[in-house]
Amino acid sequence: MASIEQCRRLHNAAPLSRPTVWPYRPIPGTVMWDEAVDLGYQGPRTIPEWGSIGEYHLEETWPGNIPAKIAKARMMYQHHATLSYGLARGKIGWWERRAQRRLEDGSYLKARLEAKAFGAFAKMERRLFGGVDTVRSWVDPGHKTGTAGNKASKASTAMTEATRG
Repeated sequence: MASIEQCRRLHNAAPLSRPTVWPYRPIPGTVMWDEAVDLGYQGPRTIPEWGSIGEYHLEETWPGNIPAKIAKARMMYQHHATLSYGLARGKIGWWERRAQRRLEDGSYLKARLEAKAFGAFAKMERRLFGGVDTVRSWVDPGHKTGTAGNKASKASTAMTEATRG
């Protein structure tokens, strides 16, 4: 929970940052790989197995090692952070400002019903007024930084300019 709370504080202190908590993935050749194997981790053994893993920040690499309470807290943080950046609907409106307020006061952990209500609202809004079905509620906002799909977010431009080199 400390890492999630640290991300929340950083998000509020530096609004153009994209702090996130990603699940640990053991990497061969590292000390942590050896420790994970000693603790029972069975990583991919073939190239096709490695290729089938997908995006590790979206999946639990080592099932059963992230307590349910932490997984839910991470999901709620990611939902509210992504929403507050304007990535889910491509604009900053009532829902996005509400998400930011919840991140500021720490009440995001108690807003599961509200998060579900947003999902239903966004789906209805797309059906009534059109738009692309690209709602990324709790998904990490940083992995597509600077793409056209995220251009409504002010942070995308700032992060792209900062990382361009």
